[in-house]
Amino acid sequence: KPTPSPTPRPSVPPTPSPAPTTCPYVPSDAKTSFLLSSASLPDLELVAMFTWCDDMEDMDGYVSFNERPNSCIDRVFPDFISFSGDVTSFGGVESFRIPIGDTLIDGTWSNSATIYFMASWYYSPYSGQATLTTVLRDKSTGREVGGTTLAAMVEPLAGIELCGNGVAKVLIEKLNGRFKFTLEVGDFN
Repeated sequence: KPTPSPTPRPSVPPTPSPAPTTCPYVPSDAKTSFLLSSASLPDLELVAMFTWCDDMEDMDGYVSFNERPNSCIDRVFPDFISFSGDVTSFGGVESFRIPIGDTLIDGTWSNSATIYFMASWYYSPYSGQATLTTVLRDKSTGREVGGTTLAAMVEPLAGIELCGNGVAKVLIEKLNGRFKFTLEVGDFN
């Protein structure tokens, strides 16, 4: 029986993988607004994600729907918003699901709504930016709706522990049979 010969090493070193993406990262083509047919909205939910880098630990995100929060609120308000759970690690993602279609149908809102986002670093030595990304998703299939991703850098405060500062909001406005979604970054407190 012949002995298999070892695989020869290439004479040229392999091409290095691309450099890691600068973190936190917002794509250069990220949008801050889009228009959507009003007929599409009842079947959709808005998914929001706070993402932070591996050199940062334990960012806490908060969301409030149609009520300007005070600086210390529960993670979600009102309770129809779903929260992925507290991520306390270095680097991570906390996400929220807001059933905007259902809230339109049940009359929670009709011509406009505002989703407020708050965030802070749990431990005081940390400060810096995180990424906030929102996207519309079909609530029955889980598929993202193309062209509905909004993303921006946000600036959580450091060492607030269980409270956060207002870092951004998404405005939803009914305009001539369509809905306009706009992401505005900045402290709204």
